[in-house]
Amino acid sequence: MKKILHCVVLLISTINCYTQTNFKNGYFINNQGNKQECLIKNIDWKNNPTEFTYKISKEGNTKVNSIRTVKEFGIYNTSKYIRKQVQIDKSINLIDRLSENRRPNFKTEELFLKVLIEGKANLFSFEANNIKVFFYSTSKKPISQLVFKKYLVTKFLVGKNERYKQQLINNLKCNNLSIDEAKNVNYNSKQLTKYFIKYNNCNNSKIINFSKTNDNKKKFGLSVQLGFNSNTLNIDGPSSSDRGIDFGGKIGLRLGLEGEYILPFNNNKWGIVISPTYQSFKSSTTTSNNNVPDNFLVANTSYKSIEVPIGVRHSFYLNTMSKIYITGSYVLDFSLNSFVDFNRIDGTNLGRLKINTSNSFAFGLGYKYNKYNIEFRYNNRNILGSLPFWSSNYSSLSVNFGYSFL
Repeated sequence: MKKILHCVVLLISTINCYTQTNFKNGYFINNQGNKQECLIKNIDWKNNPTEFTYKISKEGNTKVNSIRTVKEFGIYNTSKYIRKQVQIDKSINLIDRLSENRRPNFKTEELFLKVLIEGKANLFSFEANNIKVFFYSTSKKPISQLVFKKYLVTKFLVGKNERYKQQLINNLKCNNLSIDEAKNVNYNSKQLTKYFIKYNNCNNSKIINFSKTNDNKKKFGLSVQLGFNSNTLNIDGPSSSDRGIDFGGKIGLRLGLEGEYILPFNNNKWGIVISPTYQSFKSSTTTSNNNVPDNFLVANTSYKSIEVPIGVRHSFYLNTMSKIYITGSYVLDFSLNSFVDFNRIDGTNLGRLKINTSNSFAFGLGYKYNKYNIEFRYNNRNILGSLPFWSSNYSSLSVNFGYSFL
């Protein structure tokens, strides 16, 4: 097993070197106002960056520019960031970290703001350390934060400061926008972007929509999975004479579905995966036992369950059609009328153990081309985990073939 893991680590390292994030056509403007065309490493930042990696040409050396030396940079048709000194409230809106102060706590910071909408009215965002806030500006209004803050009214009551709605009403007025529309806007990228687009259209303003580059990303996939397990099972009983029953290796069937939610950052490389799957294992073995007449014991097992692996997947894109991926999962296992029977050689039943399996971890390595995928997965667990004095080692190496229909 250690050799297998070592080979996998080497393979992943090789893949990672080969599938580095692409450099895309872009530019930056330095402190002197000079614009430099370049190739920028497209990381698809989740949090707003403070620096970026670039090359002047494909064969050029890799360099790094930071917020200290650049006042604007962008990747054409993808993203744009501008450096601004702003008043920002970084209050965290998590329930266990709310303050009792309704008012925003503004501090002056110099940031790279992500441009979402450019027009007569501009919309920006900033995300870092569990906060995401939005800024706006117009021809008459400098860049200001759209204020939204949760706070504690009492120990058990949460209030909301939704001043951003009044900011929209006061500063983005147009015949086609009603007060009720502003009041119904939620504090998120999708709804704020929609509102700013409508305002700019109402004013016949040219619009550059940087947020639309994220709209085309596939966020959820669903596939049917058919595969086979190569299973082995060993169980140990409560006494020395019961120990070491080896059921050997058997091939079992797997059938299930897999859903994957693509996280909206880092170029679709990370995803949350859930894979409910039916699996089965049947085997019989004969072994010697001093407590049984004729000194022989026949053991039969029938193990069926619904596995529900919930995990994280990281993909290494080879091109637009194919990728290699690794998956780490926590496996919930629900046994279906499963048992281990013990019999004498003449067929007399000596007892039955009900299988109450335990949860476990699994590791997968796969390849996907277009809508088709193949994945190898390893899992090990104790299927007699709830029985005192008994233990078991159920090892499963599976190969799964999948077809994505969503």
